[in-house]
Amino acid sequence: MHQLVFAVVLSVIGLGSAGTALAVQPAPDGLDPVEPYLAFEDGPVLIDNVLVLDGAGGPAQSGMSVWLEDGRIVRLAPSGAIEAPAGVRVIDGTGRTLIPGLVGAHDHTHMPGAPMLQRAASRLYLAGGVTSIRTVGAASPMADLAMARAAETGSALSPRVATSAPYVSGPGDAPVMVQPASEDEARAFVRRWAETGVGWIKLYRRVEPHIAAAVIDEAHAHGLRVAGHLCSLTFEEASELGIDTIEHGLVSASDFLADKPEGECIGGTVPNMAHVEADSEAAQRVFATLVENGTALVSTLAIVESRFAHRYQGEARIVRYLAPAFREGYEARQAQLQASDNEPDASFVNALAFERAFFEAGGLLAAGLDPGRHNLPGFGDQRNYALFLEAGFSPIEALQVMTLNGARVIGREDELGSVEMGKRADLVLLEGDLLTDPNAITRPVLVFLNGRAFDPAALLEGLEGQVGLQ
Repeated sequence: MHQLVFAVVLSVIGLGSAGTALAVQPAPDGLDPVEPYLAFEDGPVLIDNVLVLDGAGGPAQSGMSVWLEDGRIVRLAPSGAIEAPAGVRVIDGTGRTLIPGLVGAHDHTHMPGAPMLQRAASRLYLAGGVTSIRTVGAASPMADLAMARAAETGSALSPRVATSAPYVSGPGDAPVMVQPASEDEARAFVRRWAETGVGWIKLYRRVEPHIAAAVIDEAHAHGLRVAGHLCSLTFEEASELGIDTIEHGLVSASDFLADKPEGECIGGTVPNMAHVEADSEAAQRVFATLVENGTALVSTLAIVESRFAHRYQGEARIVRYLAPAFREGYEARQAQLQASDNEPDASFVNALAFERAFFEAGGLLAAGLDPGRHNLPGFGDQRNYALFLEAGFSPIEALQVMTLNGARVIGREDELGSVEMGKRADLVLLEGDLLTDPNAITRPVLVFLNGRAFDPAALLEGLEGQVGLQ
């Protein structure tokens, strides 16, 4: 949702325009091996006497045993009902909560000014309990594809990745973004990227409506899906065109701007947030359109919050991972925020209410962090949980948004996103009771990816001062 730095797209993959030939990046050597970060050797595991929150909206189950083997959840039963077979490692879950791995549905592997973050991002996401991400627009798409392969095969350290092509925008946007000159160019762009194996195309703020329509139509014809950070298009217009997901919630909704020229991106969306009521007829009409068309909304509350001076602005446990130049930028930004009037708090209150109202209207709401500022991979995903609670979601609902709903967005709900027998063992063991202690989300003890147990402390070790150096 911020202006992105994409020089790497030009220099590495040669895509200055939709008509430029595709150059393939080599697989990145910037991923770490798996073994140094494992908590223990691979093998069957029994987590005993643990509180289970299934991520599917089901009731909390206390005193449960969960058996993991061959990368799957083999069995769930009350504690004592499963006799641990020989060779099964038993983990005491007393005082702990087991949840599905978080699915970051808007979780890039770049930040503004740092396009290549694959190594650091992989470690931060997993340490934060994020086992799957959707990149939603890529600065290094071929490297992200290599991450996706590594995660599925276990050949290198990475969360699972739902990949995407470079951003598609329109006249007046950053010149390194792809700006098709015609519908034919837009369709050709989609076809070339479909051949690489990416799953998503991202429409950006200034995309022209006829180009957006061509991209969506061609993407669907090739089995790809389309996301949008909107401005030139309203939510209703994009939904009627068949877009699959809309990003960022109220902050990118131009539906409520008075006298908005059709097909044009104009300023004023953020200040206007203070005047949008989630229970208004206009908002409810937007929700109804999205629900009817099956358009999901992907929340990025953690990055939206960072715009507001008197809201949470990070803390020492997070900021210490920033590279020196980024740390200096963070400190300068904090001084600037405190000295400014900033947007009124009503804007963020309405952003919270907007997403809650969409959820209550039956919409599919998922969540991601959109890395930037102090909002780092993993940490920002965790922050979203507290923000959903503030918006009025119950712990069960908030977790569903952050897990199974994200799996639905990426099309993997049959195998990911909930604690159910037969599903992939992508899980997080938290210290504490997440129902009564929201901060438990920040205390992963073990993170399981495909049944392999990772040590969050080991994943974070050595990253201090490194994020932004790649």
